[in-house]
Amino acid sequence: MACHGQAGITPASGIFPNLAGLTPEYVAKQLADFRQGTRKQPLMNTIAQALTEQEIGQLAAYYGTLAGPPLHVGEAGGEAARKLDQVGDGARALPACANCHGLRGMGEGPLLPRLAGQSKEYFADQINAFRNGSRQNDDVGVMRAFAQRLTDAEVDALGQYYAGAR
Repeated sequence: MACHGQAGITPASGIFPNLAGLTPEYVAKQLADFRQGTRKQPLMNTIAQALTEQEIGQLAAYYGTLAGPPLHVGEAGGEAARKLDQVGDGARALPACANCHGLRGMGEGPLLPRLAGQSKEYFADQINAFRNGSRQNDDVGVMRAFAQRLTDAEVDALGQYYAGAR
């Protein structure tokens, strides 16, 4: 609760992710990646290394039952963010974010996380981690490649878009 908030929803403008609203499969994968060190964040690596498989499963199931934060996707971030979400930018080989993360970041499939409702700070932190290679637990480097093609202004706009007006 100290980091991820009451019922898996972090306080506004937090650098920690909302866990409520994520699929159990995604939460379990991230915890396993933290435990194995394929996703690095010192506090989470330590916590995850102390978890058993059963505890990871229980935590993932618990957070998977919780409703995500209230959504106001698209109320901020502007037209550029909306276009990147819905259409992408073919000239830069950037597919629409919606292709993997669902329209307006609502999530698509068990292992592709919901972006909607995450804080803009957390969103930017993760995109920058993919950019600089400190986060490498994406399939075949897809997010690392896409993150490299986004400008700082686009990262900020997308973060606002998915966080919504608060």
